[in-house]
Amino acid sequence: MSNRLTIVMTGLDEGEEVDETLASIRATAADAVDIVFVNDGSTDGHDYAGAARRHGAIYVENPSRRGVGRARDVGVEHVKTPNAMIIDSHMRFREDDWWRRVNDAIADDPRAIYCTRCDPLDKEGQRLWQQPTQHGAWIQFEGETESQVLEPKWLVHDSFDAPRIDIPCVMGATYAFDVAYYQKLGGLLGIRGWGVDEAYLSLKAWLEGGRCRLLTDIEIGHKFKWDNPYPVFNAHLYYNKLFVFETVLPREVGAHLRGVLAACAENPEAFGRTEARIEEHRDLLDRLRAYYESIFTRPFSEVRALSEAASRA
Repeated sequence: MSNRLTIVMTGLDEGEEVDETLASIRATAADAVDIVFVNDGSTDGHDYAGAARRHGAIYVENPSRRGVGRARDVGVEHVKTPNAMIIDSHMRFREDDWWRRVNDAIADDPRAIYCTRCDPLDKEGQRLWQQPTQHGAWIQFEGETESQVLEPKWLVHDSFDAPRIDIPCVMGATYAFDVAYYQKLGGLLGIRGWGVDEAYLSLKAWLEGGRCRLLTDIEIGHKFKWDNPYPVFNAHLYYNKLFVFETVLPREVGAHLRGVLAACAENPEAFGRTEARIEEHRDLLDRLRAYYESIFTRPFSEVRALSEAASRA
């Protein structure tokens, strides 16, 4: 029987972590999943093609750095199975039939984006902190600093009363979905570099009438990195936030949050340049807004209320 799930892994200058993550997938799922690895323009000289070959993964190399969102979409373009899960290149899987339960969840509700519980690990693979731990997120839409505007914030759970629960936003670096539904949502089209991808995808799922869900009975190790290879809080991050304001959110909400971000931008000059740059893509912005308005069925006020309620829980 053909596989139903493909793991889409992207990486930039991850070195041996790629080999170890691929080995972890194969050790726990064997050949029950397909794997696509997208090398997003690494320059560290590691043999990523060889790592993919040794673990039976399809190897895709971006000739230049495309950013996390675009690299993930490139990987999804190579998926032949009905389901996919996008992950980072520094994850650790367990022998608990996680892949089977991912497929079962998607089969039960294909109009959802799923994330798993996050087991936070240090660079040596040791747990960073004990329970209660962080799983899924809510979205903070505005604040007094740029890092508070359109940013996912971890949810903390002591225990769970169901194997699947609704959450406002996926988080934790393992995002599973029905490929056709992901394509309907437009995937991560349009965002650049690093940042905002969880909020962007999650908002689109909720607004379309679907939802985001946490698979509480699957925990996957995530080796947290303190030296992100993608620049953080740069023009790309400004661009991505403005992109979401201009395409997904109601016009009045997007305009308000644009003003909030402008007022608290840590680099006003870079923000001003980014505002001008995003206008160069007005045709794409308008085209995407028209498309999203045609598929969205849930009011934004209801989606925002989900995050506000989760932040108080």
